[in-house]
Amino acid sequence: MGEKRKLTSGESRRLRNLPLDLPFQIKYSLYYLLTLTVIMGALFALILNRVENCRDMILQSLGRDDQRILALFEYATYEISLIVLGVFITFAAIAFLFSMAAFHRIAGPMNIIVGFIHDLKDGRMEDVGRQLRKNDELKPIMEKLNELAQQLPKT
Repeated sequence: MGEKRKLTSGESRRLRNLPLDLPFQIKYSLYYLLTLTVIMGALFALILNRVENCRDMILQSLGRDDQRILALFEYATYEISLIVLGVFITFAAIAFLFSMAAFHRIAGPMNIIVGFIHDLKDGRMEDVGRQLRKNDELKPIMEKLNELAQQLPKT
């Protein structure tokens, strides 16, 4: 894991507290965004394909190439592209912030668990019983580590 930050218990929840382990959080957030990009790209290609199919059906039913209809479909394609791009950028920004917050629920407990293991390894047993926040994802692991620490002989 990358550079980690320890939060003091009195430090309030602010947006600046969100990146606890920035490399970890950004890495998995970018995986999330890459998946989103592939899905949105496929949907965009499907929409444009349907617009072209509609254009071809209209031109075929008219029996000629009408430049006005071609221009209208070109403009419609341009407008659809702008709308899809705007939706994608907005959704990507929201998804990135959401994923950073979601991975915060993993990075924070990971930092505490790793620190707890280092304390146990160095023989510092005073933090036995350390707890995570109520909704942290790795809470069951921390509970089992506390049980294990209580069973270790005191040195």
